[in-house]
Amino acid sequence: MLEREKRPYRVITPADFGINYLGTVYFTTEDFAQKNPEIVRNFVAAVIEGWQLTYADYSRAIPLISEYDPKNLSSDMVRFTLDKQKPVILPEGRRFAEYRKEDWVMTQKALLDQKLLPNVIDLDRAVRYDFLTSFYSGR
Repeated sequence: MLEREKRPYRVITPADFGINYLGTVYFTTEDFAQKNPEIVRNFVAAVIEGWQLTYADYSRAIPLISEYDPKNLSSDMVRFTLDKQKPVILPEGRRFAEYRKEDWVMTQKALLDQKLLPNVIDLDRAVRYDFLTSFYSGR
């Protein structure tokens, strides 16, 4: 909106201050993942394929997203948001959702510093990469 009105503004992002965080993160329980691996695999595939389609064709994606809430999601706003969030969802040199352990460590530290996470989590036990690896290796 500020751009449309030609008003100067400055965007302050956490990365400007050395704070990096992950994009949207999805959770499930280990029990569910063990009992329903195909559901988890399909969910991971759908999320990644959805982002791939979104960023591959703005001409189709933006109207679909805007239709969800036309009053608040103008095409300009959707385009602006997609452009700004892309580096978080698709880190440079990686594929969609391809986060590394250091990304998780930094996110955990930020959550602990802000007291949004009560305790340190054993990331080696909490984060599974096998569904992602399976997706990118062709299942």
